[in-house]
Amino acid sequence: MARTALIPADVPGTRPQVAGWLTFTAADVVNGNAAVLGVKSLMVYARNSGGSAQTLEVLSVPDAYGRTDDVVYTIPAGDILELGPFGSAGFTQADGALWLGASSADVLLSVRRLLA
Repeated sequence: MARTALIPADVPGTRPQVAGWLTFTAADVVNGNAAVLGVKSLMVYARNSGGSAQTLEVLSVPDAYGRTDDVVYTIPAGDILELGPFGSAGFTQADGALWLGASSADVLLSVRRLLA
């Protein structure tokens, strides 16, 4: 099955901007999620809307330095994490996307592309 696409919103500048206008989508626990990286970096915001800790995995690929470790973040109940920026090195999968895997649909995701 194909991963469920997350469409990044563009953020001007080099700094992430967290605000009340962030919109979140429930993680696809069965198929995983993907966001196209392109030439700019991505910020991922993960909110745990549940009552217990959940995890979010960012899947990696080998990079020029030989790194291949996936990154797993724990999201405490009720918290929001700002993750990244994720660039293309070490994270661009064969389809050109950043792949994410969540432990629960209680994990809500929002993706922002930094333009500068």
